[in-house]
Amino acid sequence: MRLTRAYWCHIDQVCEVPTTGPLDDITTTVSAQAVDWVRESVRSLTPRLDRETFDRVWAWLGNHRGAEAAIRELRRGRPYAFELATPIGRWTWTAHPVFVLPIIGTGPDRDAASHPPVLTSVELGIKQPVTARRPVSAPQAAEV
Repeated sequence: MRLTRAYWCHIDQVCEVPTTGPLDDITTTVSAQAVDWVRESVRSLTPRLDRETFDRVWAWLGNHRGAEAAIRELRRGRPYAFELATPIGRWTWTAHPVFVLPIIGTGPDRDAASHPPVLTSVELGIKQPVTARRPVSAPQAAEV
């Protein structure tokens, strides 16, 4: 069985005031899409930022060479992260290189992309496998 390289992207937030978060977590097999997800998710917060933080984020969004470097780092198997601290909270966007187990669907509308990936302990630096927090419409099998 061959494992497919993918990128699991998620956001962690610590806020004093509950907020509606940016985009949901995603898994993609394309490193550029992972970096685009981080950038778009960050961009979705800009209307709610104070002027100083907005200026800092806008400069980061305009740094296209930095985005290209992030893509290269992901391809080399290194995670990419962007952290944004504001007076009301802290957000951290991370794209982790992972391997996705191929899963065969049971119908024409189910394929491996409709299942959350299993993240290996090596990729996450922990002792037990973890499944991604991506919602799945079909019932899931028991965790291994």
